[in-house]
Amino acid sequence: MQVKYRENVYSSICPGCGLACGLYIREIVPETGETSVSVDFRKSSPVNAGKLCRFGLKLPVYYKELQAHTESQAYTEPQASMVRGQKSELKAAISAASEALKTVSAESLAFFSVGNTTNEEQKAFSALAGAFGAGVETGMGIYSLLPAKMHSALCQGVSLEGLEKAKQVFLFVDPYSQYPLLLRRVIRAKENGAKVVCIGPRHLPVADEQFCLKPEEYGKLLSPSRDSVLIADIHPYSDPAHIKAVLDLAQASGAKPFFLRPFANSAGAGLLSAHTKQRTLEKLFEDINSGKIKALFCLESDLLELAPDREAALQALSKLDTLIVQTSRQGEFSGLADILIASEPFYRKQGTVLNAEGRLLSAGGNSTSGFDALSSLAAAFGKQLDFESARKEVFEVIGLKEADEFAFRAPAELFPVPMEVETPCSKQGPGSESCFVSSSDESNTESCPDCASASLVYSLSPFMWHGVEDCSAFVELNLSMVRKLGLVKGGTVKIRASEKTVDVKFRVSDIESGCLLSPRRLPVSGIQGAEVELSR
Repeated sequence: MQVKYRENVYSSICPGCGLACGLYIREIVPETGETSVSVDFRKSSPVNAGKLCRFGLKLPVYYKELQAHTESQAYTEPQASMVRGQKSELKAAISAASEALKTVSAESLAFFSVGNTTNEEQKAFSALAGAFGAGVETGMGIYSLLPAKMHSALCQGVSLEGLEKAKQVFLFVDPYSQYPLLLRRVIRAKENGAKVVCIGPRHLPVADEQFCLKPEEYGKLLSPSRDSVLIADIHPYSDPAHIKAVLDLAQASGAKPFFLRPFANSAGAGLLSAHTKQRTLEKLFEDINSGKIKALFCLESDLLELAPDREAALQALSKLDTLIVQTSRQGEFSGLADILIASEPFYRKQGTVLNAEGRLLSAGGNSTSGFDALSSLAAAFGKQLDFESARKEVFEVIGLKEADEFAFRAPAELFPVPMEVETPCSKQGPGSESCFVSSSDESNTESCPDCASASLVYSLSPFMWHGVEDCSAFVELNLSMVRKLGLVKGGTVKIRASEKTVDVKFRVSDIESGCLLSPRRLPVSGIQGAEVELSR
């Protein structure tokens, strides 16, 4: 018997990171209702010219809801709305969310979105939060930890074509494991005569010069010119001392800072929320544990995937009176929700995202289901917002008249705020005790012959941020550290900090001694640069 089906092709973007590479999503919907998704290359995309990294090729796994039959295709069924553990119609779930929000005091309510959705949904979510006098938490506590004068520089974009013309490229990220599509541009810049300087524990083949530095050493040992590009990334575990030191270096030299981000619309979410006070993830869970936050509304954001300590996050979330989740993905986190509002997959969404370069891109779909749910909730609290008015406001904030992947947002004026707002990082220079975690602050352990301290360096990739399995369930050490600890091939290393210990598989890599490189979050610390104790 021949199975009838329809085929939908979406000219979309990859939600894996802030580069937002262009691609085609091919969706086949049989009469059975099960949908298969595959990825095709889109060579016309100016961001990636049709190339995709390993995560982009595994997008069908990211979009799958049921067990995938192959890595090239995933079979899915629509996400179902839920109310108190029972399947529900979408309208009933929205109504239940509205009633739940009415019973919560504004002071004990929080809204959370990392930017894993469109600007228009983010705007509607902000309108809903605004009805309670609140802002939207993005997990980017860096905005509250840095001087206000630096916020505009965090939103500064550099085109990838401009990167290829730089005279010097300073890499504070590892493009081989974190942003592979960026590596192609760096290599092209090098072919055009650029000098590539890498700052980090891993020895990178593309480097003309390699440094392993602490933030307070950047200004002393690095000498970028005005024709240089400084490439770093911002994420929920960013060390404020590191980010401030990069920005100080850019300001002193006139070099252009270029900050990559973990989600497709992290830049858009940051721009729309930059002037609100942002909690760190640690502070968010602390406020939930203390009872300060009693109700939490998460938009397309999985706190179990973001939290460094999954078990501690589960324990904290269990203390909430109400957890509302709006998402298109099924999983453990959506299963915890008291009220689950189902929305469409990212590639079906109508709306825009702002990538790290400053391009305003179309998500590629024609559905406003997720936006309409948020708009209905906002309207219930006196914040009427339709899709076109939300889009107009987004364009005004970003400074573009339409979504055009060949047009860029006008560069922001760097450091325009004349007076510095006092923050932990503005009281002293980069690397001060208030910003940099030392071994005496963090580990508090006595030294022993079979132990060694190391500086924790995260090398986080889209696989980690989006909860997609990858062959990176290990940390990296150099050979001398392995020998010093007496570690055995195929065994594990004990990592201890903050009175927590975890056993993790390791591998030997060409990295600096005294560093522990991790492509995964460790429950012992969510802080980049923290000192940890290692033992066998």
